[in-house]
Amino acid sequence: MISRNPNIQYTPADEGDGLCIYAEHASRTWPHFAMTAEDYAFHNALFPKDKVHTRQLVMDGDELLLTTRHFYVHWIEEKNYYEFAVIPAKELPKEFLTDVVTDILTEVRRLGAVKVIAMIDERFGTLTDILQEQGMTFTQSNPMTRVDLDEFKPGDWANFIQTVKDSGIQIMSLAEYFSEDTAARQKQYWEADCAWSKDIPLPYVIEGDPFEKYQQRLEHDKDGMDCWFVALDGNKLVGITELPKNKVFPEWRQTGFTGVHREYRKRGIARALKASALTQAKLQGAKYVGTDNEENNPMLALNIELGFKKFGAMKFFEMKIEE
Repeated sequence: MISRNPNIQYTPADEGDGLCIYAEHASRTWPHFAMTAEDYAFHNALFPKDKVHTRQLVMDGDELLLTTRHFYVHWIEEKNYYEFAVIPAKELPKEFLTDVVTDILTEVRRLGAVKVIAMIDERFGTLTDILQEQGMTFTQSNPMTRVDLDEFKPGDWANFIQTVKDSGIQIMSLAEYFSEDTAARQKQYWEADCAWSKDIPLPYVIEGDPFEKYQQRLEHDKDGMDCWFVALDGNKLVGITELPKNKVFPEWRQTGFTGVHREYRKRGIARALKASALTQAKLQGAKYVGTDNEENNPMLALNIELGFKKFGAMKFFEMKIEE
């Protein structure tokens, strides 16, 4: 990508030292979402080869000014949707940031985008102003929350978890669940994730990846699955929650997807799963767990009930591209 501003030079950050710088900056910005450069490279390799997925750095000598990412949203039915993000490393002039956003919008137009989605941390308020000035519309806010596990008391939730179990629901770690009949259970887990993740409040409906790629992700994350939990009614998978380990900051965890079969909702299963995962994370020595949820999503209220507290928000914007 070439900037209209001669002072802005984009350096690829999809591999090597560039990816290491990108990963380190993203991890410092959001420690609960932290990933190693190796993990980024793994996920890069799974991205469809015929779809655009570009990470870039903007440097001033040896100093990082910001990172950018733009990519084709391939996990939805709609075609030619692109998403982008800009993560400043320091306070930058509005004119400079405006040129960066303009460069990205110009590039995705060139690529044939029909809709563009941007996700921006509210801490970077100048960027949210710029997006709206560029014609993008605010669509939703996802408050970020975290719980201090020193304040989370597993004993407060033990009776509730037992009540759910007494109703006929088994709760076990994903590691235990996958210990038998692994391939078939991985496929059952993938089917549940694909079905239930459609209910996540996002600017689009997630269709999911092919099983073969999803299975590779499960194998990649298997060392942390003693802190992912599932709920079963007999042999039927009815609930899941994910709490992967953080290789960059071991004291941090990120709550991933939590989903419950529609016929089993309003029975406390999600609450029991999440409380079980937090209990296990605390036993493993984790100190903090973070996540984000759409502001009207009942999952946000559940997290707050579990002790999560708000500390920021991710803002979503979108724009249709006129032909």
